[in-house]
Amino acid sequence: CRRAAHCDGSQANATVTKLDIEYNEIGPEGVTHLASALCANTTLTSLDLGCTGIDDGGAIQLSDALAANVTLINLNILP
Repeated sequence: CRRAAHCDGSQANATVTKLDIEYNEIGPEGVTHLASALCANTTLTSLDLGCTGIDDGGAIQLSDALAANVTLINLNILP
């Protein structure tokens, strides 16, 4: 991942398949951590980020991370 620093296999989680953090303000630091985790994750298939206050910079970080993620099928990122 180009913009997601610390993107390595050490953050991989082998059990989580669905993550719903809708209506939680995760902020810029939270987006950075989430993007980094998405790079390494191989089990997450559904992610709900609706109404989390992700700005344009965060969307770019997530886009870069998702380019490396081959397992995510469902994504809600509506404001």
